[in-house]
Amino acid sequence: LGGGWLLFVSDRTACGATPGLTPPVGDIYITRQRHDGTFDAPQNLGCVADGSGPNFTGGEFGPSLRTIGGVTYLYFSSTGTSGNHDIYRSVLNGAGQFETPQAVTELNSADVDQMPNVSADGSEIVFASNRGGNMDIYTATFDGSTGLWSSPVPVSAVNTAEPESRPSLSGDGKRLYFGRGATADI
Repeated sequence: LGGGWLLFVSDRTACGATPGLTPPVGDIYITRQRHDGTFDAPQNLGCVADGSGPNFTGGEFGPSLRTIGGVTYLYFSSTGTSGNHDIYRSVLNGAGQFETPQAVTELNSADVDQMPNVSADGSEIVFASNRGGNMDIYTATFDGSTGLWSSPVPVSAVNTAEPESRPSLSGDGKRLYFGRGATADI
């Protein structure tokens, strides 16, 4: 995230969850590392239900935060509205809160689309999907003139018969990190 900021998912206090009554689901939290190496207390980014942030009552996964052209975007996947993983985008507003997330329809399918990671310059996104029958890594590019992502394509150089998941682009965009194997699928 840079600047000492850290985004992560935790089920410590999830939007819409009733402790002891519902299965735990994760919400997106943020914290910042201080100069002495300690971290500030993590803060939940807020809930869609009360208009305070991007977290649905379902689980959130794979937050990716990028500032492009002066606008800060939070990309993530959630089971929040359909029960199926879809990719969403939320904008950080002038009050410092993330707005109600919107589904990134050009990236989503009827299958699982999860854990997006956006390149540092905002031009490429990678994510895991089982739209081809196996959990594989897909990529798309951003078209600044239309404001839309291209149709996702599988990253054939890394996809195998084993499931691939949790893709992440290096800061310079030259390397792709991901998980592979039976435990890579959620």
